[in-house]
Amino acid sequence: MIGYQDGDITIITLLNPERENALSHDDFDAFSNIIDHIEREKPRVVIITGIGNSFCAGVEFASLQIGDWSTNNPLNKLCGRIAGLHMPVIAALNGHFVGGGAELAFSADFRISLPSAKCKIPAAAIGVHYEPSGISRVIDVVGQQIAKRLFLGLETFTGDALLETGCVDMLSEEPLKLATERAEKIVQLAPLALSGMKQSIASCTPDDQAARTRIARCFASKDFAESMAAINEKRAPSFEGK
Repeated sequence: MIGYQDGDITIITLLNPERENALSHDDFDAFSNIIDHIEREKPRVVIITGIGNSFCAGVEFASLQIGDWSTNNPLNKLCGRIAGLHMPVIAALNGHFVGGGAELAFSADFRISLPSAKCKIPAAAIGVHYEPSGISRVIDVVGQQIAKRLFLGLETFTGDALLETGCVDMLSEEPLKLATERAEKIVQLAPLALSGMKQSIASCTPDDQAARTRIARCFASKDFAESMAAINEKRAPSFEGK
């Protein structure tokens, strides 16, 4: 079950604590519909969180036995879409993020975690090979050696180790509250610049022509003109993403 709160700060909530927020095929469909809506409505920030002791325990075992996951992996497709959203995404980790739940967390731009939360990826314990793009997202966040400790050593990280390994950016006893506070600051920033730089961080090279196009678009935007006017008039800017 997936909850959804619309607005400039859009909040997606996993609502199945009895199953540790493990995802079913129905959840993938619901989540995909929410991403469709986000891509249309273009909120400024997206927060993903859960209720209960777990953020997400991955995929329900019953769902893993339906369909051919080697050619059609709905979790990987979902995480790819989340990672590809143009606005910043914050994972407010209310509890353990395990297996596919870790992949979901690593698809966000920022992770704010409860200190007692545990991060573990026990794919090898059930004979599962992660998709290359899912492994790549983990490596992008924590580096190759920590990725080896997660995928090959099946280590569990919790508390300060979450920060030390780079699995999360911040620890908080109230991760959703802190995520919302961070989101409120991001909302004040220029959406075109944020979107452009998020894409450039993901794929930029020194001669990246797509990045140059995004740069030109920002300098030609109403948002840039508004920022210059606000500086001259000694006031806060009001950005529209145009």
